[in-house]
Amino acid sequence: GTLPNSWTNFPGIRTIFLHNNKLSGPLPASWSALTSIREIHLYNNELSGIIPDSWAAWPIIIRLYLSGNQLSGSLPNWGTNFQARVISLDENQLTGSLPDEWASFPRLQRLSLSYNQFSGTLPDTWG
Repeated sequence: GTLPNSWTNFPGIRTIFLHNNKLSGPLPASWSALTSIREIHLYNNELSGIIPDSWAAWPIIIRLYLSGNQLSGSLPNWGTNFQARVISLDENQLTGSLPDEWASFPRLQRLSLSYNQFSGTLPDTWG
């Protein structure tokens, strides 16, 4: 199955655990309306497409686990104020370079990007 856009009707959702299934299709950009979301666990599925730029709107996200899918394209433009402490994007098909802005995420403690197809040099801002 696919991830429903209709979950935006439940803005109080705080946690989504749907890992280790056979979910497919894109990540819904409309989920940016889930302003209470703190954790998303969608790893080890068959999700594809890009990671939405609109998810930068989440004010209190803590953990985002999207590893082990078929996500592609560049890393999203989330500005410099994305609040996640953990971002796990291993084992996808992500490409392009690593954005300078991601080095400025104020709460980031763990960033996992292994087993993708990134290119270029590590930005100076990444230290």
